[in-house]
Amino acid sequence: MKNLTTLIIIAVALIAFLIGRASVQQSHEVVYTKGVAMKGSATISLPTKEIQPIQPILPYRYIFIDNKEKEVVDTAKIISNYMAERTYSLTLFDNLHGKLDIAPTIQYNKLTAVPFSFTPIKKTVYSRQKWTFFSTLSYNTFNIAGVGAGAFYNNIGVHYRYLWNTDLNVGGHEMGVGVIF
Repeated sequence: MKNLTTLIIIAVALIAFLIGRASVQQSHEVVYTKGVAMKGSATISLPTKEIQPIQPILPYRYIFIDNKEKEVVDTAKIISNYMAERTYSLTLFDNLHGKLDIAPTIQYNKLTAVPFSFTPIKKTVYSRQKWTFFSTLSYNTFNIAGVGAGAFYNNIGVHYRYLWNTDLNVGGHEMGVGVIF
């Protein structure tokens, strides 16, 4: 009789455990948060490729010599264009990984500065089970053994436990309510 009761207790606990594991459904919540922006300036190395055009497109201006219109290269415009400092503002990417902005500066036909600003985006996945099932086995110093099962919905749960006094060979029942803090 004692062995049969022990086998029934173990079987009920195992079945409750398997049912609990099979019924777990998790809910997921994905949150994207902006990280701390990093600012800096990239180092500028020598150009990796330089091409001289065969027939360059030059700015021209028209002058009159002996009442004839003549086209000449506008050297002042070329020098003005050469000396001008140009700063661009570009967003290289703005996606789920973050946002990268650069502001390169070009002067004297050279890249002089490349400041950047990178704002990373951190993906956080929160998962939580609405229903949590559990099984229990217990034994205490009063020679009372117990087997039970229960369920939590969000933070509140109920459980049932069958208690058996091994000295007196009497059984009892226990019901309870639990709260997760």
